[in-house]
Amino acid sequence: MAHQVAKINETGVALTNASMGITDNQFCLILLHALPDSYEVLALTILASGAPDQTQHSKIIAQIINEEAC
Repeated sequence: MAHQVAKINETGVALTNASMGITDNQFCLILLHALPDSYEVLALTILASGAPDQTQHSKIIAQIINEEAC
């Protein structure tokens, strides 16, 4: 899963470098939507845990990596 997350990060950087930047909130939603179905509970938990504008992609990535370790 770490490889997939790295590819998504690369895409976000490429969009920013091409002056087609996305907000952190948009990036978080893209990241959650890109997760496989087996991560649906994690994605829903993240979305329910706070206001969407308070979500940070670094925290989501850490939660994904922690979930994978389990």
